[in-house]
Amino acid sequence: MQLYKKVLVLKVLLTLCLISNAQSRTELEGRVYSIEAEVMGTHVVNRSSQRATITDGNGFFTIPVEMGDTLIFTAVQFRRKELILTQEILDLKTVTILLEETLTELKEVVVTPYNLSGNIDKDLSKIKIGPLVDASSLGLLDKNTRRMANGFLQTLRLSKYADLVIGYDTLTLEPKIYLVPKIIKIYDDISGNTKKFETYAAIENEITFVEHLRLQYTDAAFTQDLKIPEQNIIDFINYCSFATGFEKIVSTDDQLKLWEFMRDKSSVYLANTKMDGE
Repeated sequence: MQLYKKVLVLKVLLTLCLISNAQSRTELEGRVYSIEAEVMGTHVVNRSSQRATITDGNGFFTIPVEMGDTLIFTAVQFRRKELILTQEILDLKTVTILLEETLTELKEVVVTPYNLSGNIDKDLSKIKIGPLVDASSLGLLDKNTRRMANGFLQTLRLSKYADLVIGYDTLTLEPKIYLVPKIIKIYDDISGNTKKFETYAAIENEITFVEHLRLQYTDAAFTQDLKIPEQNIIDFINYCSFATGFEKIVSTDDQLKLWEFMRDKSSVYLANTKMDGE
Protein backbone atom coordinates (compact mmCIF):
# COMPACT_ATOMS: atom_id res chain seq x y z
CA MET A 1 0.00 0.00 0.00
CA GLN A 2 2.82 2.39 0.88
CA LEU A 3 4.58 1.55 -2.41
CA TYR A 4 1.39 2.39 -4.31
CA LYS A 5 1.15 5.78 -2.55
CA LYS A 6 4.77 6.58 -3.40
CA VAL A 7 4.21 5.76 -7.09
CA LEU A 8 1.05 7.89 -7.12
CA VAL A 9 2.84 10.87 -5.57
CA LEU A 10 5.70 10.51 -8.07
CA LYS A 11 3.25 10.54 -10.99
CA VAL A 12 1.54 13.67 -9.64
CA LEU A 13 4.85 15.50 -9.23
CA LEU A 14 5.95 14.50 -12.73
CA THR A 15 2.66 15.74 -14.19
CA LEU A 16 2.98 19.06 -12.37
CA CYS A 17 6.54 19.48 -13.71
CA LEU A 18 5.40 18.84 -17.27
CA ILE A 19 2.50 21.29 -16.94
CA SER A 20 4.78 23.95 -15.44
CA ASN A 21 7.31 23.49 -18.21
CA ALA A 22 4.61 23.71 -20.90
CA GLN A 23 3.16 26.89 -19.40
CA SER A 24 6.57 28.61 -19.37
CA ARG A 25 6.92 28.27 -23.13
CA THR A 26 5.44 30.65 -25.69
CA GLU A 27 4.60 30.32 -29.37
CA LEU A 28 7.21 32.02 -31.57
CA GLU A 29 6.21 32.95 -35.10
CA GLY A 30 8.91 33.35 -37.70
CA ARG A 31 9.86 33.27 -41.33
CA VAL A 32 12.90 32.05 -43.25
CA TYR A 33 13.77 33.49 -46.65
CA SER A 34 16.46 33.25 -49.30
CA ILE A 35 17.56 35.51 -52.13
CA GLU A 36 16.92 32.88 -54.82
CA ALA A 37 16.35 29.34 -53.45
CA GLU A 38 13.00 27.79 -52.44
CA VAL A 39 12.49 27.85 -48.63
CA MET A 40 9.45 25.55 -48.33
CA GLY A 41 10.06 22.51 -46.11
CA THR A 42 12.99 23.96 -44.15
CA HIS A 43 13.42 22.09 -40.84
CA VAL A 44 13.19 24.20 -37.67
CA VAL A 45 14.36 22.30 -34.56
CA ASN A 46 14.31 23.52 -30.96
CA ARG A 47 17.41 21.74 -29.69
CA SER A 48 16.60 22.63 -26.08
CA SER A 49 13.10 21.10 -26.01
CA GLN A 50 13.56 18.60 -28.87
CA ARG A 51 10.50 20.09 -30.60
CA ALA A 52 10.54 20.52 -34.39
CA THR A 53 8.47 21.83 -37.28
CA ILE A 54 8.85 22.68 -40.97
CA THR A 55 8.16 25.89 -42.89
CA ASP A 56 5.22 26.37 -45.24
CA GLY A 57 5.35 27.45 -48.88
CA ASN A 58 6.23 31.04 -47.93
CA GLY A 59 8.78 30.12 -45.26
CA PHE A 60 6.55 30.80 -42.21
CA PHE A 61 6.65 28.60 -39.09
CA THR A 62 5.44 28.46 -35.47
CA ILE A 63 7.26 26.66 -32.63
CA PRO A 64 7.05 26.64 -28.77
CA VAL A 65 10.10 28.30 -27.18
CA GLU A 66 11.44 29.93 -24.05
CA MET A 67 14.38 32.25 -23.40
CA GLY A 68 17.74 30.58 -23.92
CA ASP A 69 16.46 27.94 -26.35
CA THR A 70 18.53 27.24 -29.44
CA LEU A 71 16.74 27.00 -32.81
CA ILE A 72 18.45 25.14 -35.65
CA PHE A 73 17.47 25.76 -39.30
CA THR A 74 18.47 23.09 -41.81
CA ALA A 75 17.73 22.17 -45.42
CA VAL A 76 19.64 20.39 -48.16
CA GLN A 77 20.08 23.58 -50.20
CA PHE A 78 21.08 25.84 -47.27
CA ARG A 79 23.87 26.18 -44.75
CA ARG A 80 22.98 25.08 -41.22
CA LYS A 81 22.05 28.08 -39.06
CA GLU A 82 21.61 28.36 -35.29
CA LEU A 83 19.80 31.07 -33.31
CA ILE A 84 19.88 31.49 -29.52
CA LEU A 85 16.65 33.12 -28.33
CA THR A 86 17.07 36.28 -26.27
CA GLN A 87 14.50 38.27 -24.32
CA GLU A 88 14.39 40.89 -27.11
CA ILE A 89 13.38 38.23 -29.65
CA LEU A 90 10.72 36.83 -27.32
CA ASP A 91 9.31 40.33 -26.76
CA LEU A 92 8.91 40.76 -30.53
CA LYS A 93 7.24 37.32 -30.75
CA THR A 94 8.56 37.04 -34.30
CA VAL A 95 11.89 36.38 -35.99
CA THR A 96 13.13 36.51 -39.58
CA ILE A 97 16.06 34.36 -40.73
CA LEU A 98 18.06 34.77 -43.94
CA LEU A 99 19.34 31.40 -45.15
CA GLU A 100 22.53 31.13 -47.22
CA GLU A 101 22.69 28.68 -50.08
CA THR A 102 25.14 25.79 -49.90
CA LEU A 103 27.61 25.57 -52.76
CA THR A 104 28.60 22.02 -53.61
CA GLU A 105 32.27 22.07 -54.54
CA LEU A 106 34.62 19.32 -55.63
CA LYS A 107 37.68 19.24 -53.39
CA GLU A 108 39.99 18.05 -56.13
CA VAL A 109 39.70 17.21 -59.81
CA VAL A 110 42.55 15.51 -61.63
CA VAL A 111 42.46 15.52 -65.45
CA THR A 112 45.46 14.13 -67.30
CA PRO A 113 44.71 13.93 -71.06
CA TYR A 114 47.43 13.81 -73.72
CA ASN A 115 49.97 12.39 -71.24
CA LEU A 116 49.99 15.59 -69.13
CA SER A 117 51.47 15.30 -65.65
CA GLY A 118 49.60 18.17 -64.00
CA ASN A 119 52.82 20.12 -63.45
CA ILE A 120 52.33 23.38 -65.40
CA ASP A 121 56.03 24.16 -65.85
CA LYS A 122 56.72 20.66 -67.11
CA ASP A 123 53.66 20.40 -69.37
CA LEU A 124 54.11 23.84 -71.00
CA SER A 125 57.42 22.72 -72.45
CA LYS A 126 55.63 19.85 -74.24
CA ILE A 127 52.80 21.93 -75.70
CA LYS A 128 53.36 23.53 -79.10
CA ILE A 129 51.85 27.00 -79.23
CA GLY A 130 50.84 28.17 -82.70
CA PRO A 131 50.30 31.71 -83.97
CA LEU A 132 47.59 33.89 -82.43
CA VAL A 133 44.24 33.44 -84.12
CA ASP A 134 42.22 36.65 -84.43
CA ALA A 135 39.99 38.44 -86.92
CA SER A 136 42.94 39.70 -88.93
CA SER A 137 44.61 36.28 -89.27
CA LEU A 138 41.32 34.79 -90.49
CA GLY A 139 40.72 37.60 -92.98
CA LEU A 140 37.69 38.89 -91.09
CA LEU A 141 36.71 42.43 -90.15
CA ASP A 142 36.94 43.68 -86.60
CA LYS A 143 33.52 43.63 -84.90
CA ASN A 144 33.79 47.39 -84.21
CA THR A 145 34.36 48.25 -87.90
CA ARG A 146 31.61 48.37 -90.55
CA ARG A 147 32.55 47.69 -94.17
CA MET A 148 30.75 49.86 -96.70
CA ALA A 149 30.98 49.73 -100.48
CA ASN A 150 34.53 50.69 -101.45
CA GLY A 151 35.49 51.77 -97.93
CA PHE A 152 35.98 51.21 -94.20
CA LEU A 153 34.08 53.19 -91.57
CA GLN A 154 34.36 53.24 -87.77
CA THR A 155 31.84 54.78 -85.35
CA LEU A 156 33.01 56.83 -82.37
CA ARG A 157 30.67 58.03 -79.59
CA LEU A 158 30.86 61.79 -79.20
CA SER A 159 28.00 62.25 -76.74
CA LYS A 160 24.62 60.77 -75.88
CA TYR A 161 23.14 62.79 -78.74
CA ALA A 162 25.52 62.03 -81.65
CA ASP A 163 28.15 59.63 -83.04
CA LEU A 164 31.11 60.51 -85.26
CA VAL A 165 31.72 58.20 -88.24
CA ILE A 166 35.21 58.28 -89.73
CA GLY A 167 36.92 56.20 -92.42
CA TYR A 168 38.23 56.25 -95.97
CA ASP A 169 37.44 55.09 -99.48
CA THR A 170 39.58 52.08 -100.40
CA LEU A 171 39.72 53.09 -104.08
CA THR A 172 40.28 56.84 -103.96
CA LEU A 173 41.73 56.91 -100.39
CA GLU A 174 39.55 59.94 -99.71
CA PRO A 175 38.64 60.41 -96.03
CA LYS A 176 35.02 60.16 -94.92
CA ILE A 177 33.85 62.03 -91.79
CA TYR A 178 30.26 62.82 -90.82
CA LEU A 179 27.97 63.07 -87.79
CA VAL A 180 25.09 60.70 -87.03
CA PRO A 181 22.56 62.37 -84.67
CA LYS A 182 20.59 60.13 -82.28
CA ILE A 183 17.12 61.42 -83.08
CA ILE A 184 15.25 59.16 -80.63
CA LYS A 185 17.48 60.14 -77.70
CA ILE A 186 17.12 63.83 -78.54
CA TYR A 187 13.33 63.46 -78.79
CA ASP A 188 13.12 61.60 -75.44
CA ASP A 189 15.03 64.34 -73.63
CA ILE A 190 13.07 67.18 -75.25
CA SER A 191 9.68 65.54 -74.68
CA GLY A 192 10.52 64.57 -71.09
CA ASN A 193 10.35 60.82 -71.69
CA THR A 194 13.82 60.27 -70.21
CA LYS A 195 12.80 61.91 -66.92
CA LYS A 196 9.59 59.86 -66.90
CA PHE A 197 11.56 56.63 -67.35
CA GLU A 198 13.86 57.60 -64.46
CA THR A 199 10.83 58.41 -62.28
CA TYR A 200 9.21 55.07 -63.12
CA ALA A 201 12.45 53.25 -62.24
CA ALA A 202 12.66 55.05 -58.87
CA ILE A 203 9.03 54.18 -58.07
CA GLU A 204 9.59 50.53 -58.99
CA ASN A 205 12.68 50.36 -56.74
CA GLU A 206 10.70 51.90 -53.86
CA ILE A 207 7.85 49.38 -54.28
CA THR A 208 10.33 46.49 -54.32
CA PHE A 209 11.99 47.81 -51.13
CA VAL A 210 8.66 48.16 -49.28
CA GLU A 211 7.54 44.64 -50.26
CA HIS A 212 10.91 43.21 -49.15
CA LEU A 213 10.65 45.03 -45.80
CA ARG A 214 7.14 43.72 -45.16
CA LEU A 215 8.27 40.11 -45.69
CA GLN A 216 10.70 40.49 -42.77
CA TYR A 217 7.81 40.55 -40.27
CA THR A 218 4.53 38.65 -40.01
CA ASP A 219 1.19 40.42 -40.41
CA ALA A 220 0.40 39.53 -36.81
CA ALA A 221 3.40 41.57 -35.62
CA PHE A 222 1.93 44.68 -37.27
CA THR A 223 -1.72 44.08 -36.33
CA GLN A 224 -1.24 42.82 -32.75
CA ASP A 225 1.88 44.63 -31.52
CA LEU A 226 1.66 47.91 -33.45
CA LYS A 227 -2.17 47.89 -33.83
CA ILE A 228 -1.86 48.62 -37.55
CA PRO A 229 -4.84 47.25 -39.54
CA GLU A 230 -3.79 44.63 -42.07
CA GLN A 231 -5.01 46.71 -45.05
CA ASN A 232 -2.82 49.64 -43.89
CA ILE A 233 0.50 47.79 -43.41
CA ILE A 234 1.98 48.85 -46.77
CA ASP A 235 0.84 52.46 -46.23
CA PHE A 236 2.41 52.44 -42.74
CA ILE A 237 5.77 51.18 -44.09
CA ASN A 238 5.69 53.94 -46.74
CA TYR A 239 4.99 56.45 -43.96
CA CYS A 240 8.03 55.22 -42.01
CA SER A 241 10.26 55.30 -45.10
CA PHE A 242 9.87 59.09 -45.34
CA ALA A 243 10.76 59.64 -41.67
CA THR A 244 14.15 61.08 -40.72
CA GLY A 245 16.69 58.41 -39.82
CA PHE A 246 14.82 55.55 -41.48
CA GLU A 247 17.36 54.92 -44.26
CA LYS A 248 20.24 54.97 -41.78
CA ILE A 249 18.60 52.31 -39.60
CA VAL A 250 17.75 50.14 -42.62
CA SER A 251 21.37 50.31 -43.82
CA THR A 252 22.56 48.78 -40.50
CA ASP A 253 20.38 45.68 -41.10
CA ASP A 254 19.48 45.68 -37.37
CA GLN A 255 15.94 44.28 -37.18
CA LEU A 256 15.50 45.12 -33.49
CA LYS A 257 16.37 48.81 -33.99
CA LEU A 258 14.15 48.94 -37.08
CA TRP A 259 11.22 47.43 -35.16
CA GLU A 260 11.66 49.92 -32.28
CA PHE A 261 11.74 52.74 -34.86
CA MET A 262 8.46 51.56 -36.43
CA ARG A 263 6.94 51.06 -32.97
CA ASP A 264 7.65 54.74 -32.14
CA LYS A 265 6.15 55.87 -35.47
CA SER A 266 3.05 53.67 -35.17
CA SER A 267 1.37 55.82 -32.52
CA VAL A 268 1.92 58.98 -34.60
CA TYR A 269 0.64 57.21 -37.72
CA LEU A 270 -2.47 55.96 -35.94
CA ALA A 271 -3.16 59.41 -34.50
CA ASN A 272 -2.80 61.07 -37.92
CA THR A 273 -5.10 58.56 -39.59
CA LYS A 274 -7.56 58.61 -36.65
CA MET A 275 -7.37 54.85 -36.22
CA ASP A 276 -5.92 54.76 -32.70
CA GLY A 277 -9.31 54.29 -31.09
CA GLU A 278 -10.80 51.94 -33.67
